[in-house]
Amino acid sequence: MNKVIIGIITVLILTIGVFVFLDFNKKYNSYVTPEEAIYNLEEPKFEVLKVIDTKIFEDENVSYVFFYSKVDKPKNYLAVAILNENKYGWKYTEMVGVGDIAEGNSGSSIGRNGYRIGFAPSEVAKVQLGAHVANIIRLEKKEIKAWLFHGLGSEEFEKNELKFLNEEGKVLESY
Repeated sequence: MNKVIIGIITVLILTIGVFVFLDFNKKYNSYVTPEEAIYNLEEPKFEVLKVIDTKIFEDENVSYVFFYSKVDKPKNYLAVAILNENKYGWKYTEMVGVGDIAEGNSGSSIGRNGYRIGFAPSEVAKVQLGAHVANIIRLEKKEIKAWLFHGLGSEEFEKNELKFLNEEGKVLESY
């Protein structure tokens, strides 16, 4: 009987210890802003040279931080850090490379279920997928822009055609 009680108490103490550790880990790796979180990464996949823009989706506690990185020369590569907000602040989730910032990359995109990020030429004012409109991210290089769809499943990309529209709302050639 005593062994059973000691065993239950031991399991209970270990369980509480695990929960305290997990909560401490969330607190330790969380920051006040998404930008602060990516600047404090110990070994980032891509070097953060300059933050361009941050898109926050408060309904899902998700943030996308667009920044310049370096492949061959400074500020020639676009990367994005994806962060989630918890009760202590913003915590890094993943980092993806969008690609070289070059006009030849217009129309290229990356992503998975939940988001898609790509490039569009400078004359594009709006990127549309079915009834959804992307967030546009302006880059320092004027010949290209970036765009972001958040909250869409991969089936929506398969069913619908990606359209690039100019200021007048006219569809530009496919990229």
